[in-house]
Amino acid sequence: MQVARKANWFGPVNVRHSLFQNVQLSLVLKILVNYYMCL
Repeated sequence: MQVARKANWFGPVNVRHSLFQNVQLSLVLKILVNYYMCL
């Protein structure tokens, strides 16, 4: 899991880790919605 490694590299702080994951999840959801809307 490269994402987890990057998050741990930025800092072991749980707050940073959770924020990083939330941002990625929101971006992935937006991309998926746009992709399905274009199909």
